[in-house]
Amino acid sequence: MWQKYYRHYYDLAINLRLLGIEDAKPTDRIEIVVGDPTSIILLNPYVSIAFILDIWVSIEFFIHALSRVTQFYEIKLCLLACFYLSRMLWLAYGALILLSYILKKIHYEKSFSEADPTLTAIIVSIITGPITNLNSRTIFFIDLYYHLFLSFAKDENSSDGAIPVVVFCFTIGMLPIVAGFLLKCPNCPHKRNGAIPYGSITMNDIKHRFTHYFNFMTFSDTASIVKGGGMYQLFAHNRKYKRNLVMSQRGEDCYVVFGLGKQRTSVRLSLLSCIDLTFSICSMTDSTAAVGRLYFDKDEVKLLGGAYNSPWIT
Repeated sequence: MWQKYYRHYYDLAINLRLLGIEDAKPTDRIEIVVGDPTSIILLNPYVSIAFILDIWVSIEFFIHALSRVTQFYEIKLCLLACFYLSRMLWLAYGALILLSYILKKIHYEKSFSEADPTLTAIIVSIITGPITNLNSRTIFFIDLYYHLFLSFAKDENSSDGAIPVVVFCFTIGMLPIVAGFLLKCPNCPHKRNGAIPYGSITMNDIKHRFTHYFNFMTFSDTASIVKGGGMYQLFAHNRKYKRNLVMSQRGEDCYVVFGLGKQRTSVRLSLLSCIDLTFSICSMTDSTAAVGRLYFDKDEVKLLGGAYNSPWIT
């Protein structure tokens, strides 16, 4: 995490000391509000693979949990089984990572609505148990799993749980994928409020909105002047520039706050690594700027990088 995220704050602090930031007076106290690198961990395929392998290594315990989640007469066992099955969340994250790669390859960037990692974790963890119970009480799934258990069994007195677990894992992995495609439908009311500036703290995932509310002790922007967030304007312009299509990475952003009263300014900074630079973007470097900036000229996008290869852009 130091290499991919936290060390960039050290570089940012040095650049701000040397060069300052737009509209900040030499006497202004500049404050850096650090972001949350959780999405970097969740989007690491090796992390998801490790947890998925752990599920498969302990497949016997997994099958026991599948049977106990239907035992409503033993509430304690049922709740423990639901809690154990909440680890299926990593199947959802793994499926999202794979989907992002596929969408990039087939150039279907606009067909999917990015998932909120916190809501994904909450919803998948909670409904995995009830979905398992529903499967056990639906005739279609009862017949399906019955044949899957017996199809690859060694003899008539045994069963093989590998294939049923694969089908179950596929079902859980598809939950955020189906939701993402449905939310992108033209008739879906889930649209961005155009009145909210891209640099606003309210332009965040649900967890990060509340952490910023708590940090600034306000339910609105802490500053009178809100700037930055140009990366999200770029993604709204064309989704192909988003490196990862399926999960929100807004929590990684930091805020640079300075000034007092009506001149108090908040500048949202995003990591350049979130942009897919394999597409042609006209780029230059401004040796007098602490951070980079994106410019939009009709259909052309220009990147003006910050001094000393700054990884941050407004």
